[in-house]
Amino acid sequence: MGQPLDLKPSNSSFAIRRKAPLKIVHPPCGREWSGQRAEHCPACHETFAGTRAGDAHRTGPHDARRCVPPATAGLWQDARGLWHRAPYRDR
Repeated sequence: MGQPLDLKPSNSSFAIRRKAPLKIVHPPCGREWSGQRAEHCPACHETFAGTRAGDAHRTGPHDARRCVPPATAGLWQDARGLWHRAPYRDR
């Protein structure tokens, strides 16, 4: 085995370098998004901030699910074009 890695930061020039976010493109529609939690609907080609928002725009029984317009499902869109649900209410 080799030497163990020293993962402690040194006092000189230690900086955390972040990688650029991974851009994802859906070829059929050309839409782009980034982020690990974002979801893209292959049926209506809208992009959602997460599973809760994506699920909120679907309706009907599981053998006949369909999309509803995100704005009518109570979702709001941010500047990047991602649809979000309202945050959970305090209990």
